[in-house]
Amino acid sequence: VVLPGLDGKMDEDGWQAIAEDQEREGLQPGHPQAALKRLIGVLGIERADVAVLGEKTTPMIARARVLQAAHRAADATNDWPDLRQNMAADLAVGLADVAILEAPDERLEALAIATLLRETLTKNDQTAAVITPDRALAARIAAELRRWGIIADDSAGRPLADMPLPVLARLLVSCALRPEANATLAAILLHPDAQALLHPHAEAAGVTIDHLAQVIELAVLRTGQALSTLSDLPKRIESASTTISDRHAARAQKRINPDLLVPAKAVAEALVAALAPLTEGKAQRTVSAWAECHQTALDAMAGDRAGIGADAIALQKVLDEFRIVSSATVLTLADYQALFEMILREATVPPPEPVQGRIKIWGLLEARLLTADHVVLAGLNEGTWPPETQTDAFLNRGLRRHLGLSPPERRLGQTAHDFIQAMAAPQVTISRALQVEGSPTIASRFLRRLDAFAGKTHAHAMRTRAQNYLDYAAELDGRPGSTATAKRPDPRPEAALHPQRLSITEIRTLYRDPYAIYAKHVLKLDAVPSLDPLLDSRDRGMLVHEAVARFIADIGGDWPDDALARLHKIGDAVFKPYAQEERVQAFWKPVFEAVAQWFVGMESGRWADTRIAFTEKKARLSLALADGNPFTLSGQIDRIDLLQSGSMRVTDYKTGAPPSGEQISSGIEPQLTLSAAMVAKGAVEDVPAGNVAGVEYIQLGRDPKISAVKLEASVEETAARHITVLTSTLNRLRSGEAGYLSRRMPFKQGEAGDYDHLARVAEWSQAEDE
Repeated sequence: VVLPGLDGKMDEDGWQAIAEDQEREGLQPGHPQAALKRLIGVLGIERADVAVLGEKTTPMIARARVLQAAHRAADATNDWPDLRQNMAADLAVGLADVAILEAPDERLEALAIATLLRETLTKNDQTAAVITPDRALAARIAAELRRWGIIADDSAGRPLADMPLPVLARLLVSCALRPEANATLAAILLHPDAQALLHPHAEAAGVTIDHLAQVIELAVLRTGQALSTLSDLPKRIESASTTISDRHAARAQKRINPDLLVPAKAVAEALVAALAPLTEGKAQRTVSAWAECHQTALDAMAGDRAGIGADAIALQKVLDEFRIVSSATVLTLADYQALFEMILREATVPPPEPVQGRIKIWGLLEARLLTADHVVLAGLNEGTWPPETQTDAFLNRGLRRHLGLSPPERRLGQTAHDFIQAMAAPQVTISRALQVEGSPTIASRFLRRLDAFAGKTHAHAMRTRAQNYLDYAAELDGRPGSTATAKRPDPRPEAALHPQRLSITEIRTLYRDPYAIYAKHVLKLDAVPSLDPLLDSRDRGMLVHEAVARFIADIGGDWPDDALARLHKIGDAVFKPYAQEERVQAFWKPVFEAVAQWFVGMESGRWADTRIAFTEKKARLSLALADGNPFTLSGQIDRIDLLQSGSMRVTDYKTGAPPSGEQISSGIEPQLTLSAAMVAKGAVEDVPAGNVAGVEYIQLGRDPKISAVKLEASVEETAARHITVLTSTLNRLRSGEAGYLSRRMPFKQGEAGDYDHLARVAEWSQAEDE
C-alpha cells in the first residue's frame, strides 16, 4: 500500500520523492517499508518515535518470524542454516503450539479432526475452527461430529440437493423419466417423507410402512425383471402371487403374506396417480408447466412435509422461481431434470438448529475475517491447498493480461496469504491425508517449507503432538491392530442342521466356498436378484441354452431337412420377450444365429450315430453317509445321448469357457462326472442305466465348438472316485472334523460370492497372512 500525503493528494514531486527514498534505502518500488517511511516523513516524526505495540516475544510474533523465514524466495534458502541457528528461540516458542496430523487416508483424517474438536468442548469457553478449501473433507468432519450429536456451525451450509425432501423431489422426476429403474422406485417407497402416500394403506393393513414397502420390493422389484412403464407396477403386484409361490423364489419372497398384496397394489396405484402429472400428457412443456406438475406430484407424495423444514422452504423457493418463469421455450422431462438438478446442486441450506457455536467449519474466505482459539488447517495437500494452477488453452496469460484478468497463479498467492494468516491463531493443527481415494498425495508446499526450515527435531515434535488424535480415531474406526478383526468363518453346525440335499452344480461351491452352502442351507438365506438387473453373459447363455434344448427335444427321431429354419423359429420365440432390449437384438441375436448355423452343421454330421437324445432330464441319487442320515444328490442334466453302440454320452452346454480336463479329473469341477455317475446308476428319470463312454462340453459362445473332456482314467472310474470323494467330504462336515470354511478355494481372483459380505471376507482377508 502506498500512502499519499495527509491531504489525500499526491503530485509528481511526491511520487518522485518516494522513489528517491526507496532508492536510498535499497528498497524495491512498492515495498511496504517505503510507504511507511514516507508516512513518517509526512507526519514529521522520527523513526525512534514509533512504538511497537504488544510484547516483542509473544508466541504468535515468534511464529510469524518463523513463517516469514520459511517462505523466503528460493534464492534465499541458502541462508537457512545460519538463520535457523539465530532463530532457535523463535522456533521453540513459535512452534510450541503447532501440531501436524498426517493420517493414512481422508476418512481417518476427518475422524481424527472430529476427536480434536470434540475435546475442545471439554475446555471452558474455548472455540475451535476447521479451515479448509476441500468441501468433501469438511462434509466428512461434520458427519463424524454427528456421531456424538455435535452439529458444527458450517459456514457453507449443506447442499440442498442432499437434503431429505429435495432428494424425494429428485427421485420423483427420475422415476417418471426412467420407470425401469427399480432402485429408484424402492428408494421412493422407503423414503421417510413419502409417508403421506403409504401411511393410510399400511395402517389399514395393520403393518408398518416399511413392511409394506418391502413387500413391493421383494414381490416385484427384486424378481430380475424391470418395468416397461410405471403403470405396469399395479399389474405386476396383482400377479405377484405366482412369483412368490414359485419353487425357485427366494425364501424371503416365499414368506410374503399374500393378503398384503392387496394394500400393496393400492399403494402402487396411488404412486402411479401421484406421478401422473409428470408421466401423462405432453412430452414437452415449458419450465413453469413442468414445475407445476412437479409440485403437484411432490404434494401428493409428501403431504404436509412439503412445507415444513428448512429444506422444504428452500425447495419451495426453487419450484416457485421455476413456476414464474415466463419463457415459452419447451423442454423434455430429461431437460427439466438436468436444469432442476443443476439449480439444487448450487443451492445450500444453513445447518439445522441447534448448532454447536464453539465448533465451526470455515472456507478460506470466511477465515480471513474470523478467529478461534484452536484452528485446524485441513487438507494441506498439493492440488487442494494450494489449488492446482489452471491454464486455459483459449485464454492464455497474454490475453488475460490484455483483458485485465488476474494471472492463473494469483489463487496460489491468495492461499499462501490465507495459510500464513490462519497460522496466527493461539493454537494450530495442520492436517493432511497420505492417501486420497486410494492414491498417494503430496504434502502442500507450505507444509514442506515449514518442515524444511523447522528441522527434524521440531518437525517430529509437531507430529508427536497430534499422534494421540490419530490413536483415538484408529480405536474408534476399528483399524487393524487397534481391535480384534474377524476370523475367517469356519462354522461347524450340529449334524441335524446339515443340508440333506444338494444339486450337482452346488457341489462345486461346496468344495470351493463351503460357507456359501452353510449360509444357504443351514442359515436358510437366499440371494435375491438385484434391484436393477442388468442382462449379462449368464442371461445370454440361458437364452441360447433354452433354444438349443428345445430344438433337440423337438427333433425326436430322424434329422430334419429344415433343421436350421426350425432352430431359428425356436430362437425367435425364446428371444421374443426381450424385443425391447437393444443390446439383445443388436448383439445377442446375431451371435445366436451364427451359433445356430454352426450347431446344425455339427449335429447333422453326427446325428446318424445317435439313437435318441434326452434333454433337460431330472436326476436324483441317494448316498449312504456314516451317520445314517439320508442325503440326496439332485440335478438336471442338459443332454444325454444314447449312441448306436449302446453306450451313453453326457453333454453340458456352455456359453463361457469350460473347465479344463485337469480340473474335472481332480474333482474341483465335478458336474459332468457326477452327472455321468447318476446316469450309470440309473438315477435319471426316463433314461435307462448304462455305460457312459464319454463326457463333453458344447460351447455356444462367439467361438462355438465341441470340447471333449480328456480324463486321466475312464469316465466310469473317475465318476466312481468323485462319488467317493463327495461322500467323504459330507462325512467330515457332519462329524465336525471339517467346517464350512469361507472361500476355501476361490473360483476366480477378485470374483465375489453372494455371501461374501455375510462372511466378512473384506475384513478377514486383509488380516490373514496367506
